[in-house]
Amino acid sequence: MNIVLLGPPGTGKGTIAQFLHREYGFEQLSTGDLLRKEAAAGTPFGKQVEPIMKSGALVSNELVAEIVASNLARLKGKSLVLDGFPRNMEQAELFEKIMRVHQVKIDLALNVDSSRETVVRRLSARRQCPKCNKVYGENIPPRKPGVCDACGVPLFQRADDRQATPRLLPGTGHPEKRGRQPKRGECFPAGFRGFRPAKRLINSFKAES
Repeated sequence: MNIVLLGPPGTGKGTIAQFLHREYGFEQLSTGDLLRKEAAAGTPFGKQVEPIMKSGALVSNELVAEIVASNLARLKGKSLVLDGFPRNMEQAELFEKIMRVHQVKIDLALNVDSSRETVVRRLSARRQCPKCNKVYGENIPPRKPGVCDACGVPLFQRADDRQATPRLLPGTGHPEKRGRQPKRGECFPAGFRGFRPAKRLINSFKAES
């Protein structure tokens, strides 16, 4: 079973993906984490995307699709949860091509929703460990402020979080909600908030399959 988590940054997609990994054994594919891992490893791909990420700009759809494709090949045959991809219609079209090549299908697309105020608060508080990629926030603070519990290294705020927060302030619009929404034939979005609704939905889907 393969799941896509849709929704703007700060709605909790990553936290829910980690929950699905623990609860059901899904392999989590987070495009942000994959890009940061490549940059930290100094791979040719990482050297290409690192300056883009440090500037706070979005990595191109083609490059994001490239890293998704390489990891789909690596994890073929396993249950996957894609966190934050596809983010727009161009990425969705690229993803359709990738799925055909790797013979992968998406069983369920979940639209994770939160209020603008909640998203701004979460993005402002969110910090991540550069070593193990664990994410901390308002509901999951580190034991020592600014330091990862497991690795003991300083946490950092993602460049895209710093860039996204001002765009989400009242009167500035919600960047992820522009453009055409997927049709029912393209995916089956189901809006939910939190772990219990997600668990009920997935259990129900499995029972019907």
